[in-house]
Amino acid sequence: AIQIDPSVDAYFQRGQVYAGMREYEKAIQDYDRSILEHREAPYVYLARSVARRAIGDEEGYREDQETAARVMGRQYSVAVGPWRQYLRIIGPAQADKT
Repeated sequence: AIQIDPSVDAYFQRGQVYAGMREYEKAIQDYDRSILEHREAPYVYLARSVARRAIGDEEGYREDQETAARVMGRQYSVAVGPWRQYLRIIGPAQADKT
């Protein structure tokens, strides 16, 4: 699907699949491509932050969390609660630290 339709959502979706398989480096690559096309997509920054934390990149994790908060504004705190719950289901055990 990526070769036929290289849309932001396609890269994000494939990144989610990689993250679910714990292939975090590949997930980060797809999240990076998604962000290049759409810099104001907070959900991509949130997803990438978790993948970055899973590989031990705490600085990248914090940067992505801050960017998501900036993009979302006041809605960030409302959105992050359910997002963290979702990450506990599909993401690494370290998602609990977010």
